[in-house]
Formats: sequence, structure tokens, C-alpha cells
Amino acid sequence: PLMKFLLKSVLLAGMALAAGAVQAQSFEASSRVVQLMLGTGSQLGSTLATPPVGFLVENGIANDFLSSGWTLGSSYAVYSAGYRNADGYSHHLAGSARFNIHFPIWERWDTYAGLGVGVAVFPKLSAGLVANVGARYALQGPWSIAAEAGYGLSWLFVGVGYGL
Repeated sequence: PLMKFLLKSVLLAGMALAAGAVQAQSFEASSRVVQLMLGTGSQLGSTLATPPVGFLVENGIANDFLSSGWTLGSSYAVYSAGYRNADGYSHHLAGSARFNIHFPIWERWDTYAGLGVGVAVFPKLSAGLVANVGARYALQGPWSIAAEAGYGLSWLFVGVGYGL
């Protein structure tokens, strides 16, 4: 089921590109984006029982940060996943707060890299650094297709974004 979802997402992106139903997307200090993501696997060393799901909200903070055209943003996310392990089933709930630097590489893409702190609240309280790289590809209107790789409940998340 997960591979079918990924294949459909890639096909949808390809059709949107082929149809020309895209517009330029840039992330600026006035930008706000919400993203719903599905993780493709676990990096916790357990077998997935339910795929990681993430919900992210990001706000732009400052334009021309460190370099002309770069934008600083802050994001807050909540993640959930279920795993099978030697003790049976365990559910994980975590969140993160990050700073992302958005830098233009290609037209129609919002590319970024970030660093922040992640906090697991269940099954046990713990905290650590989180790092990520990601991209959003603009579709018609405020919608985008998103992918994010990094250190967290999943190595790779794919999903949809919506600009507010």
C-alpha cells in the first residue's frame, strides 16, 4: 500500500509537470505553509506497524538571510508512528521545532535545509537534535507536492503542502 501511494504521488507530479499546471513558488518572510506528510520507513530499528505521519506548519521570518534570495523560516511539527518490536507494539509521538533556510535552486521549487530540536513525548520523554533537507514543488494555486529527508521518526517523508 505504501509503495502504491508513493508511485501515485510521483505520477501525479509528473502529470502536473507535463500539463504545465505549475507556477513559480518562492518562500518569503510573509509565507506560511502547512504540510501533511507520510513517512516511508523507520530509522528506529523496529518494524513499522503503522507508517509515520507528520503535520508541519512553517512561517517565514526574514528575507535575504545570510545571502541574497535566501529566506529564514521556523517550523513546528508533530509526528506519530507505530512499531512492532520485541515487546509487542509501541506507539511513538514526537514533535520538533526547527529553523529552515530556504534557498532558490530551480524555478518552481522551494528548497530548504534545517536544524532544530526534537522531543519525543511517548513512550518516554527524550530530546535531541533534528536535521532535514526538503523541497516543495508548486502545483496549481496554493498546493504543492513535498518531500523531506532527515533525522527523525522516518528518513523520508512525502506529502502535500498548502500555502496560507
